[in-house]
Amino acid sequence: MLKKAEHPLTFIIWSGMFFLQTLVYKHPTYVILMFLVLLILGLLVASARLKKSIKLYLYFGLAVLLLNPFLNKMGSTSLFKIGKLSLTLESISYGFFGGLSLVTLLLIFTLLNSLIAPDRLINYLFRSASRTSMIITIAFSSLADFQKRVLEIKQVLTLRGMFKEKKGIACWFKDNVTLFKVVILCGLEDSIHIAASMECRGYGMHKRSNYEKYSFNYADFFMLGLCLFQLILLIWALVIGLGSYQYYPRMQPIYLTVRERIHCWLWLLTLGGFVLGEVGDILCSLVDCKE
Repeated sequence: MLKKAEHPLTFIIWSGMFFLQTLVYKHPTYVILMFLVLLILGLLVASARLKKSIKLYLYFGLAVLLLNPFLNKMGSTSLFKIGKLSLTLESISYGFFGGLSLVTLLLIFTLLNSLIAPDRLINYLFRSASRTSMIITIAFSSLADFQKRVLEIKQVLTLRGMFKEKKGIACWFKDNVTLFKVVILCGLEDSIHIAASMECRGYGMHKRSNYEKYSFNYADFFMLGLCLFQLILLIWALVIGLGSYQYYPRMQPIYLTVRERIHCWLWLLTLGGFVLGEVGDILCSLVDCKE
């Protein structure tokens, strides 16, 4: 279902809605459910990209888990001591669920990058500012190739004997200055090629027609409907105070109240709608292939 949506506005609203919910809902139950649903969506929609990035995301979450107990000394339930430092249940729990929320946010951006091309998204956001859109698109495309370009230049300089990885700060600085000069020159050369290509295509000479029109289909309406229901649930949670959780100075019980259970089940229904929609599309595609 996510892959069949066409309008960029759908993906903007979808990612923004999940981003807001990750920031608002702090209860452990909500945090775990959000992470699991996005992980399942990532495996269904962007399994290849997720496999490359999930280890790095988990390292970020682990870093938050390990640093928070040492940086935050609040909490009244002491578990054990390392020297004079007391590690509390509250600080460890806050670090764990904070790290899980960070991983969830990274999963949202991974899904967004898999569902819609960044240049297409930027062009839609800056339709009235074409030059800004062009600059951002070129900058992002250049950053994506920067690491590859640095490695290629480093290999060429090493083969020519101009880059010798000697020990010492002075030698390291000298070699990297040489490498930086070549990278800058290559970047300027690429900009000249881009400018020549734009001039050949008549960019900026007169107002050009729009060759790409966006339209909503059934998948867009399905996603927007679920997002609208999630927005209603989010407003309800903010007004009444659902989905919140107090870690300090002492952790409150994790169990949900009656209102929170109703809200959580309705919210889980909307999350399940995205998963079931994607699973249904995969099954339909498999049936069509067999036929």
